[in-house]
Amino acid sequence: MRGTKIISILVALFILRAFAYAQEWPSTAKIVEKVRTDLNLNQEQFDKVRLIIEDNMAKRKQIASESTQGLTTTAQSRELDSQLYSKLRDVLTDYQMRQWNKILDSINQDMDAESFQNSKNQPLPKN
Repeated sequence: MRGTKIISILVALFILRAFAYAQEWPSTAKIVEKVRTDLNLNQEQFDKVRLIIEDNMAKRKQIASESTQGLTTTAQSRELDSQLYSKLRDVLTDYQMRQWNKILDSINQDMDAESFQNSKNQPLPKN
């Protein structure tokens, strides 16, 4: 009985985390606008980067949808990160890539802070 309760709690936490993953990422429009202002892109770069980010975010939403059904893995998310980095590397200068990494770090920090804040508001499971 106790083992079933623990498994139920773990499954619930997994589903909540997957849902949170889908909710935490800023909108595509916000990311694109931040990239436009922070990276000082020319129009050609901007058009390519916008398409890359839009495609990546659409795939992330699909993964988030699948994860609520238990069909996704962290490897899928890492693969998306790798693809995004590789595609951006083909468009951006070295300096712009360093700036992109700062933007990504900022997004991740914001996501971690929001997750931490949300976790403080969740009741602890009763034993």
